[in-house]
Amino acid sequence: MQQETQTTSIRIARTRDIKKWQSTIKEVAQTIKNNPAKYLQSAQDKVSREFLYVYNPKANAIVLMPGIAYCFTRFSQIIHKLCQQYWTDFVRKNRHNQSYFSDDIDLQQFLFHQSRQNLKILESILIDTQQGQCFYCHKALKNNIEVDHFIPWSKYPIDTTHNFVLTDHSCNNSKRDYLAEELFYEKWLERNQQHGHTIEQEAKTIGFITNQQRSETISQWAYQIAIEHEDLVWSPEPSIKLRPINPDLLPQLRA
Repeated sequence: MQQETQTTSIRIARTRDIKKWQSTIKEVAQTIKNNPAKYLQSAQDKVSREFLYVYNPKANAIVLMPGIAYCFTRFSQIIHKLCQQYWTDFVRKNRHNQSYFSDDIDLQQFLFHQSRQNLKILESILIDTQQGQCFYCHKALKNNIEVDHFIPWSKYPIDTTHNFVLTDHSCNNSKRDYLAEELFYEKWLERNQQHGHTIEQEAKTIGFITNQQRSETISQWAYQIAIEHEDLVWSPEPSIKLRPINPDLLPQLRA
């Protein structure tokens, strides 16, 4: 439909070719009815549990359970981001796709045409706290600035300003959903201790959520869980990239 209407805007597409829009919606509805709808409520044991909706193929309809419509609306942004994140991971981990998607490809942006423009306004707030350098590799940031969730969105899907750091594209894309290695956790805490008040004051003027204590509490939880599960952490060093987390290198967490 994007190709035929020559636009990626839903609003424009639905008015530019009304018949094409209606037929597309009909096809999508039929696909949902015939395929995922009957499986979405089945766990790994393949037992169906009707906790979201009642599916009745004879009635040609899906009826949401009480409260589900409200929750979908109330938490739509979180649900939307998590669905994109898990779908991206699913596509990347499929062994048949390995030859198509290298580490240099931002797969989530490619799949969903995500715009980072809404985070661009944070650059001016954070750039001085990092002396104009990438938080991870320390290379100078010029036209390659990206805003990274220090504690990945997949682990905590809320945007709090103290959780953001500036990186170059290479580091941000390579880090993906991994926690950064231990020395960066210490560095991030120090950054917030030194510049937390300034970040909070400036972020409030542009309408971003600021809660330094919550950000640091979530970070402590994330690294503690990583220790308990012996997770991998990410390093900007090409020769290392991923390695098991080492709790001995987290003195503040132990304290």
